[in-house]
Amino acid sequence: MWQQVQLDAEQTYIDNEAARKDGIYKVQQIGLVDSEGGQDQYMLVTDLEEGFPDETSKQIVWRWAYDLNTYEGSRPGDFFCHHISILDHYSLKSVIVVVHHRRDA
Repeated sequence: MWQQVQLDAEQTYIDNEAARKDGIYKVQQIGLVDSEGGQDQYMLVTDLEEGFPDETSKQIVWRWAYDLNTYEGSRPGDFFCHHISILDHYSLKSVIVVVHHRRDA
C-alpha cells in the first residue's frame, strides 16, 4: 500500500512539473526522418533552469512531449502518434525528443 501511495505521489509530481515546464522548455526543431510506416520528428529540448541531470527530469520531459504530441488518426491512412522517445544529449541542459508519427494501415 505504501509503495502505491509513493508511486502515485511521484506520478503527480511528474505531471505537475510537466505542465509547469511548458513555458520553460526551449524547443528547436531538428528535422523529420522518414521511417518504415511514417516519420520521426526530432527536437532538441533545452531546460536552462535545471537541465536533465536524472531520470525524473527525463520522465518530466517525456510527459510534457507526450501530452503535446500524441494524437489519433480519424480514418485509415491517417497519421497517428502513440510513442515518444527521449535520447541523451552531450549537454546536460538538453535532450533530444523523438516523436514517432505512424500511418494507420
